[in-house]
Amino acid sequence: MAAVLLLLFLGALSRPGRAEELWIIAHRSVPVDRIDREELARIFLLKKMRWPDGRPIVPVNREAESRARQLFTRIVLGRSVRALISYWNQMQFRGHMPPVVQESDAAVLGFVAHVPGAIGYVRAREGTRLPPEVRVVGRIPVPDQDTSPRESQSSFFLPEQEGERPSGPARLKAEER
Repeated sequence: MAAVLLLLFLGALSRPGRAEELWIIAHRSVPVDRIDREELARIFLLKKMRWPDGRPIVPVNREAESRARQLFTRIVLGRSVRALISYWNQMQFRGHMPPVVQESDAAVLGFVAHVPGAIGYVRAREGTRLPPEVRVVGRIPVPDQDTSPRESQSSFFLPEQEGERPSGPARLKAEER
């Protein structure tokens, strides 16, 4: 019986027609309101190391096996996780350390909340609460399996309403998707 209830619950979470989305989140100290794919890729490949105000950028990744990491790597960086690991091996030989890795969306949220200059990504889920120190600076719609990431880049980041700058506990509502 418990297994049936669990399957029903999981099925409700993955309703057809409900688009999957990643949030790009940043510490409130980050001096940008929105970020585009190219800049985000430069940050996570450590080609951009400082925010416009000169403070260091601290990118944070999910673990390689997570769906969020696989989606982010494919859509934003245009690579496979395996290719990215190879890239990081080369970068480490040059003295660059890869981004910090956290094991869950909650851990990414906690890290970003406590580290000024931090930026990361989490899977958007209805009811997700953002700590007051965290705000959303981008939203990435996940393309269908039949759509290549490059085909979907024209609508890569969903626009926020002018002046919208989430602060304090924020909730993703179904009508915001």
